[in-house]
Amino acid sequence: MTESRTSAGPNQPSPDESVTPAPFAAAVYVPRQPRGNALARFIAGVKADGVRVGGMVQDVVLRDDGSRERIDTIDIATGKRIVINQSTNESLRNHECSLDVAALTETTSVLRRAVDDGAELIVVEKFGAKEAEGGGLSGDILDVIAAGVPMLVAVPETSLDAWIERTGGLGAQIEFSEQAFRDWWAGTQQR
Repeated sequence: MTESRTSAGPNQPSPDESVTPAPFAAAVYVPRQPRGNALARFIAGVKADGVRVGGMVQDVVLRDDGSRERIDTIDIATGKRIVINQSTNESLRNHECSLDVAALTETTSVLRRAVDDGAELIVVEKFGAKEAEGGGLSGDILDVIAAGVPMLVAVPETSLDAWIERTGGLGAQIEFSEQAFRDWWAGTQQR
């Protein structure tokens, strides 16, 4: 469907004015499929270029038998680890969520501090079920968007509709690959 504009009203932009898109993107991935270390390589690359990067990435820690022991959130700026999800035998047996809500709350300070410390780029490898429901880090992610700091958020395909709803569909949606991250970042620098 083609969209056309009519003449602008008194408080509307004129038809020839373009709206600058928000400098944030959903890096969309398929859950339970390996993502490799594309995000880590991208972060290392922009840091090597002198970019101040804040935010958080996740590390899945495995047991000797290959099963998941826990998920740590790692503060990109400091390297501090916060255990946000640690399975117990009982939670595994009962198929219960083992998310530590108190630890998740602690991770919100990571995003606030990144904005306060003047990060030029914020990366968030966390937009899961809690965020899709409006909890977890969703408020902090919206605060970063409002602050205008370029932000890249890893979003599973299963939560993409919720992401679009929460962000008003204003951000970019990109492939989960190092090259897509680099292309998006380069585009934010041309503003």
